[in-house]
Amino acid sequence: MKLLFDAMLRNTAKWARIFGVDSEYLTEEDKILIKLASESGRVLITMDKELSQKARKAGVETVLLSTFDVSEQLYDIEQALGKEIFMYPEKTRCTVCNGRLKKAKIEDVRDKIPEKVENFQKDFWVCEDCGKIYWEGGHWKNIKKTYEELKKKRTSSK
Repeated sequence: MKLLFDAMLRNTAKWARIFGVDSEYLTEEDKILIKLASESGRVLITMDKELSQKARKAGVETVLLSTFDVSEQLYDIEQALGKEIFMYPEKTRCTVCNGRLKKAKIEDVRDKIPEKVENFQKDFWVCEDCGKIYWEGGHWKNIKKTYEELKKKRTSSK
């Protein structure tokens, strides 16, 4: 699944990346978004009806979202594309730049993380492109909750 989110959906693009989906986010004008989606083979994700219609006329696959609820948006994307979004045990995408994450040893990140993190965390990932470091911090509870909401939507629709 390769997605291109428009300007209104920056947050959703980050959430898709958290769950390992290759997701670009751009603030370009409609014509450029459609061109980039077409050239890169990405599905255009938008809440803009006019953009969605233009993209479809240009032969670009698009998903038109109608809610700001993240778990609902991810569910709608799954339904439209016929593919489930998963929560992988290994982190795979950088929320900042969409780069690939690789597992890192504490020795590799020790001088770049807060001392208290070193005392409580053992698993770390580093973006191969921008160098951002990730670990399962306090926000992880919210990530799990959002994923559980997505799974409930799947179950209730069957």
